[in-house]
Amino acid sequence: MENGRQIEKGTVSAAVGFCMFLLGYMEMMAVCDDHISQISGLGVHYLADFFKALGFLSFPLIARSVGNKRRRKFALYADTAVMLASVSLLICSRHSMLITAAALIFTLAYGYLGGYSYYRLSLALSRSGNRGRVIGTACAGAVLLQYVISILLSSQYIIFVSATAFIISIVIYTYYDEPIPGKREPDAGNGRFFLTISARHRFILICAILLIIAMISVRTDILFFELNYNGQLDFYSYTRLFLAVGYVIMGYAADLGKKNYFPVAVVAGILMTSVHIMLPLFSASYGNAFLSIYYVSTAVYIFFYTYSFVSLAADTKYPELTAGFGRVLADLSEFLFYNLAVFFSTHFIRVSDMFFYVEYFVFLTVFVIVVFMNLPVLDFRTVKQIAATPQEEAADVCRIDPDVFFDMYDLSPKEKRIANLLILSDEPMKVIAAEIGINERSLYRYSRKIYEKTESENRTALIKKYFSM
Repeated sequence: MENGRQIEKGTVSAAVGFCMFLLGYMEMMAVCDDHISQISGLGVHYLADFFKALGFLSFPLIARSVGNKRRRKFALYADTAVMLASVSLLICSRHSMLITAAALIFTLAYGYLGGYSYYRLSLALSRSGNRGRVIGTACAGAVLLQYVISILLSSQYIIFVSATAFIISIVIYTYYDEPIPGKREPDAGNGRFFLTISARHRFILICAILLIIAMISVRTDILFFELNYNGQLDFYSYTRLFLAVGYVIMGYAADLGKKNYFPVAVVAGILMTSVHIMLPLFSASYGNAFLSIYYVSTAVYIFFYTYSFVSLAADTKYPELTAGFGRVLADLSEFLFYNLAVFFSTHFIRVSDMFFYVEYFVFLTVFVIVVFMNLPVLDFRTVKQIAATPQEEAADVCRIDPDVFFDMYDLSPKEKRIANLLILSDEPMKVIAAEIGINERSLYRYSRKIYEKTESENRTALIKKYFSM
């Protein structure tokens, strides 16, 4: 019971810290957008994405190179100081170059804190069956708080709200800095990047889907950002609440019992972009309606890569990198695709807008096909769940080296390979048989021998025995 309370406390603290981090980021980006839009426009927005990605990548690098906990905390405090200093420069400076530099330094420092926040969230939710709702609620909470604050406070105080939110997140992470009971950071795992076959498959798949969505997103983002910079739309009006709606819907879809609800919800959300890309064909009076749809589809996009990589992180060798890798890939790809779009529009002026609409719908079609061809793999509720159930029932969850475990029961080399997959993979027997290169009947025959030698009744009992060693 005490163990359960500790896990719940860790989940709540990580979710609140993540919510405060998102709130601080959104408030600060509103300030940055307001300043840089007056001098640099859309290009700096995407350049900031590049620096943000570098910041996210700096976290796993520092986390792996600095083993001392005190030094890690010092790095976190130093990063916070850099963020606050860059914000002060952004507010006080009147020179365009200094404003741009301050905005980029802030996004770089923010990226480090972002990597830390995503990593802490992945640790807290690695054994949770409600990770979708926790992530969705944390994201929606940040959006709602931002909207309420924008109503209650004038714009000159927003910067202080952002700084306060960042400080609160740091305090929460510092206060609750003990390992979650029954949860260890993943082992190196036989020199492989991923501990299970399904994790490798999932990683490659969600990266491919994310790249396709980024191509789609850049086309619509350019349209709406330009309207925002020109004063034709207000990004921070009531329509922003549709972000919260999208997060909540996706959070519940991810945790629903029927495994296909989440990927189908992702497809539905991204298909909405086919509506708001038609904005130039309609009157500007419909701008808020299109912006509402834009925010729902944006929430789907952000939730997809946040939830997918956070769910996958605990099943990998480098969770510090994997947890925030979705944000890194999204930012880098958007930076690349934006510059490609600018290049084509600059050097191929004669190409009509119809070319870009065709390009958009080709990417949208490929996205739908890829998702529906891989529906079972996108069921992220199974990540860590099969292994987690025996772990929770076991008295001691610390696993031993697989080879040591197999040698205890005198398994043959082929039996060791099969047993390793039975324990560490959450794939069905049919998939495991295909991976090994034997038919399913032969796999069951080998499995029975493994169960007999290890004195296990079935696969679940074998997993439980391994995780209780």
